[in-house]
Amino acid sequence: MISSDNIPIQASLAWASQFKTDVNQTAQEFQQLRQELLQNLQSIQSRTTTFGSQRSSSTVMLDDSTDEEERFQQVSDDIIQEHAIARQPALTVFGANSSGKTSFIQRFLGIGNILPSGIGPVTARIVELTYAPGNQACFRVYKTIEKLLIEHEGNLSSFFSNNQQPDWESITNILSPHVKRPTDINEKTKEFNEWAKCFVEVCLPSDILSLGIDIYDTPGFLSDNREQILTDNLHELVKRIKPTLLFLYDNATISDTDKSCFLAMKNALGSMERVSVFFLNTKADCTSIANDYLLDDDPENVPLDLFENTLHEKKQRCYELLLRRREMASEVLGRLPDSVDECTCFDICTIPSDYDPWEVYTNMINTAAFRRIVQFAVEVYSTPTFTLARDILMTVDDFFDYTISTTPRSAHQWDSLRKEALEWGQMFFDEYKTLSPTLTDDMTRNMLKILEERKPEIIRQAALITRTNDPIDTLLEDH
Repeated sequence: MISSDNIPIQASLAWASQFKTDVNQTAQEFQQLRQELLQNLQSIQSRTTTFGSQRSSSTVMLDDSTDEEERFQQVSDDIIQEHAIARQPALTVFGANSSGKTSFIQRFLGIGNILPSGIGPVTARIVELTYAPGNQACFRVYKTIEKLLIEHEGNLSSFFSNNQQPDWESITNILSPHVKRPTDINEKTKEFNEWAKCFVEVCLPSDILSLGIDIYDTPGFLSDNREQILTDNLHELVKRIKPTLLFLYDNATISDTDKSCFLAMKNALGSMERVSVFFLNTKADCTSIANDYLLDDDPENVPLDLFENTLHEKKQRCYELLLRRREMASEVLGRLPDSVDECTCFDICTIPSDYDPWEVYTNMINTAAFRRIVQFAVEVYSTPTFTLARDILMTVDDFFDYTISTTPRSAHQWDSLRKEALEWGQMFFDEYKTLSPTLTDDMTRNMLKILEERKPEIIRQAALITRTNDPIDTLLEDH
């Protein structure tokens, strides 16, 4: 049963999935109709070549059918087939070691502590977490990320039986040899590379996963010390599944380690097209927020509206710290807005200890962050679909333009078209003459208004300028 907190997330994911399905179906129909059109064009061209002595303007244009074929092939069959591949929205979680990736994933998905965590590098394989009902829970270890050859697999369904609390500890013990970095293999050897190249898929019940989203946990970045195989794995993953990257960092000021981690990720992706990144500042716990903003230590004495306003200030402050790291915020995403309210790719969350007196407010922070992350992932997931739909519509418009331009017309029809064009041109210039004075007056008023508003700042800046051999100063002194 989906909780009320997850209903907006479910609606977003369901819409994205249905939208892609509808566009895929339209693209397949478009592909078939285009093939029929091109075949007809070739047939018409063959007939006009045979009867070449009678050539009208339309048959002359049909001689350029090769150019038209290229025009209609701008949405290639490969693009349509690539888009038709069944993929769900996906989040790839990455960050420096000990940035809270594992804790975030487990809390986000509502599962136990089944993934290894600790100080320093503790994993070396990419792990995919995807949905399966309890009676089908399992894991598979593939030789590579292509998921063609299974090296090992296991059944986890017995740990979800009888609607009891899942046996997370046993699941952890089973998964550990396959996801935890081996200590008995030299990391500089071919044996380690072969081990790290394997891809682990874990299928288990989770309310979030059941909505139709996959999560990928990646090994922590060690910047210059990161093994090349791990970089290659990330590059291949992003290339294949085109996910949203979720960058986690625990220090709001963004440490040099976090910065190095982020730049290492960019280097790993190389010349690949820009990949959308969501920035998530973790460990923004409620106790620290209360202390920083002088709230009462007892959450029962902190009204909801007061905490919401304080939380907004906290988010804005953390966001401004991100903006200062231009090499992170600008280079990947372009210019970000100044206000956190206008930014769709940033938020904060908190991973509390087992005892949390601020639990109500903690859940409020995390629920809002989770929704924002999924909404961003849906937008990223849907962008190629929008692009495909737009390109198909443009090609359809090109078809109608082509049809109109190649349709035979009589002399009378050409005269009518010429007359309509002249009338439209005359109407346009008459209206332009009428509106031009008004437009000029409005522009002048706006310029004067802006100048008046900014005059104090202009005067202040001018006063700061040191003048040397300025003829205006000389003129003022003479008078």
